[in-house]
Amino acid sequence: MKIAYVNYFYDEYLTENEYLLKYHSIHGWCKGLSSQGLNVEVFQRFSKNIIFKKDNVTYNLINDYKPNRLKKYQIPHLLNKTIKKGNFDIIHINSFIHIFQAYFLKKI
Repeated sequence: MKIAYVNYFYDEYLTENEYLLKYHSIHGWCKGLSSQGLNVEVFQRFSKNIIFKKDNVTYNLINDYKPNRLKKYQIPHLLNKTIKKGNFDIIHINSFIHIFQAYFLKKI
């Protein structure tokens, strides 16, 4: 089973080296699922494009050239299209604040 964990918010001052320290709960949640044999990928809006793997979880940090705090009408099309290409069985979206962006993810 393929699972995507999506985080639409990001800290604009965070470096890639600090990412796992700040978002340790995301890593713990995904690592737990991965340890059960599930294929897990994280999709995180970020200040630059980085892909790395840790504890069998793939992290896709994606720069979509939008501000870190999306307004309701701002849709991160690049991030959403990247997620849809993965053909995931389950897509978990962190926070109900970004319901509008999630709606457009479903519509792609």
